[in-house]
Amino acid sequence: MISAVIFDMDGVLIDSEPLWIIMEEQFFRAHGWTVTPEYRKKIMGLLQPEVIELLRREYGLVGTTEEIMAERMRSLLAIYETRLELMVGARSLLERLLASHLRLGLATSTADPIVQFVLLVST
Repeated sequence: MISAVIFDMDGVLIDSEPLWIIMEEQFFRAHGWTVTPEYRKKIMGLLQPEVIELLRREYGLVGTTEEIMAERMRSLLAIYETRLELMVGARSLLERLLASHLRLGLATSTADPIVQFVLLVST
C-alpha cells in the first residue's frame, strides 16, 4: 500500500524554468553581461555554487559564494512573488493526496528560501 508521495519541485509542482531565465537575464544585465545560449547549456543541471564558480571563471565575477547566492535568491524571490504559478493540476492533486491521508515529501536542490516560499504558495 502507498503511504507517501515524493514530488520534485521544479518542473513538477512549479514551472520555474522561465522565472530562472528572467532572474539570470536580470543578474547578467546588472553585471554588464549578456546571457548566451552557450551559457544556458553550461549551467543546465548545475547547483547554484557550481553556477557561481562558472561565473567567476568565465566572467570574472567577484564576491563570496554566500553573497552572490543571496543576491540571486533575492532577485528570484522578487520574481516568484509576482509570477510564480503552480503547474496545472498540482494544487488539486496535492489536495486529493492530503485528503487521502498520504504523507507528502518534496525533493529539490533549490535553496531553502525559495522552497519555503513555494511551500507557502502551494498550501
